[in-house]
Amino acid sequence: MKSTRQRVFGVLGATALAVGITVAPATAQTETIVTVDTTSMAVDFGGGQQVSDLPGPDGKTTLREATIASTNTIGPETIAFDIPTAELTGDEFVLNYVPATRADELTVGDDGTTIDATTQPSGHPIVVEGSPLAVDEFFHGLFLTTSDNAVIGLSLRLYGIGVGIRGSGNTITRSSFSANLDGISGSGDGHVITDNASIDNLRTGIDVFASSDVTSDGVVISDNTIAGNGKDGLHHDGMAGSITGNSVTDNAEWGLMVFGRGTVAENTITGNGSDGVMVFGFPGASSQGHYTISRNVIFANGGLGIDLGINGVDKNDNGDRDSGPNDRLNYPDFKHARDNGTTTEADGRIVHPDPQSLTFEIFVNDAPDPSGYGEGQTFVTTATADAKGRFTASLPGGLAGKYLTATSTDPAGNTSEVSQAIEVRTGK
Repeated sequence: MKSTRQRVFGVLGATALAVGITVAPATAQTETIVTVDTTSMAVDFGGGQQVSDLPGPDGKTTLREATIASTNTIGPETIAFDIPTAELTGDEFVLNYVPATRADELTVGDDGTTIDATTQPSGHPIVVEGSPLAVDEFFHGLFLTTSDNAVIGLSLRLYGIGVGIRGSGNTITRSSFSANLDGISGSGDGHVITDNASIDNLRTGIDVFASSDVTSDGVVISDNTIAGNGKDGLHHDGMAGSITGNSVTDNAEWGLMVFGRGTVAENTITGNGSDGVMVFGFPGASSQGHYTISRNVIFANGGLGIDLGINGVDKNDNGDRDSGPNDRLNYPDFKHARDNGTTTEADGRIVHPDPQSLTFEIFVNDAPDPSGYGEGQTFVTTATADAKGRFTASLPGGLAGKYLTATSTDPAGNTSEVSQAIEVRTGK
């Protein structure tokens, strides 16, 4: 079977569409295309039909019929769209559906299925829409219960969960989720969640968690817009993965709550009601979060930029031998920061058993957090320490009146909280 990435990009490159059933051009493995040609969500056949039985007696293929038939048919299928523009509601195609029971949810139950809403020739969005009842009953708008499936360019709104993910290796891309309880919620390994918008959901934008001990590929969460959600932007719980290039803004509580292992890099995390990034762990527990947090834009959140545990600023400890989320790694302490008009020179010290093994990231900020700690607005440079923990850094000139902060990262990939801010003064 093709990998998910091969299937996704193969589908995106295809130009042929069909009403009913057709076959894609010959490749390493033939892939059947099922074309949805109505906004209706009715099913006018029995439960055992396969894709070869489509369309049903009414001559139309609905999205529900396509997912049921695809689930009953072994092998890869692509569900494409060619809905007449006469069925537009405003500027979008709205497919209204509220399941009667959980067994009636819109479900993909066979490996290797792609739902590609970008195939609609008119280019109008395809929206699967529930209702307040679907939200209250916590129904899925779409439920991927198997592996190596893909959802491309689909919008889901007014459900308990916009799209639910199980299995492994599923891809969600170029899709949007709003007015659900949770936009995306899933477990498993190897999923790719990229280039989506999960905004204005009542609870969490993206919530991924490990249903068992996940130790292999983890989950890739990249280049998404996660904004305006009623609680947190992103939960990453108990699994490995990378969280990169996302815009996580204006969520009511945490921007990111992470409890697993992985990388949080090059994200924009601003305007959230609580901490920008909270690395979770239980006091005294053997299981703690371990994340490399690098080159993000983090400022103007209601709490700290980075919080190791839900306890506010962790003061540095002698020897840096404590434990907890990210091993509660000590952050650098700035001593001086001077702008001489040409360059800005800063220096400081860190306490650690092996200071030379650490890497510091230094940030420039317009203003400090009210706590005096915790902002990392603009990444500028890196620095390292000598054997006694002393470090210096040379930055561009013109920074007088700005504030410097820094983080430290150890060889195991643990990153500290953000240091106390120091104002850049003028002079030598």
